[in-house]
Amino acid sequence: MSISKKICLLGDSAVGKTSLLHRFIYQRFDDQQQHTFGIHVMRKPMSISLAGGTVEVVLLLWDAATEPQVCQSNASYLRGAAGMMLVCDVTRPATLLNISKHMTTLQTAYPGCKYIVAANKSDGEQQILTRGDVQSALRHHEVPFYMTSAKTGYEVEKLFQQVGRLLVS
Repeated sequence: MSISKKICLLGDSAVGKTSLLHRFIYQRFDDQQQHTFGIHVMRKPMSISLAGGTVEVVLLLWDAATEPQVCQSNASYLRGAAGMMLVCDVTRPATLLNISKHMTTLQTAYPGCKYIVAANKSDGEQQILTRGDVQSALRHHEVPFYMTSAKTGYEVEKLFQQVGRLLVS
């Protein structure tokens, strides 16, 4: 028997939300990825290893074209979410500031959700933000984060495995 969990991806435009999903689900990267229009829902079954055994979980991954502040005002997008993945782009520092700014509002409005941050585009090319920068910006929110690269696949599988563990623990 498996359980299903809804996860909403949030972040500024062009931070790589869709690219992270494509890397995770299809093991591919398209550098000509088009902007997302509307909402796309993808599903991925996973086996999560816990101390007591293995749990089968189906991640229902909601990818929206909107910015975090729009999602916050659109309760139907976030309704029923067990988790939220906030994505920033390490080549654009303002995207991390936006996550930090919206995190407090989200955690207050959706206290039962599990949160995780993906600092994407961490493949060395044009990277401005470091692990320390991300850690510093998120220090008051107590959320796990991963430095990821949808392009190379760096830490993407670990990110989603951690999402699964957060949701079933």
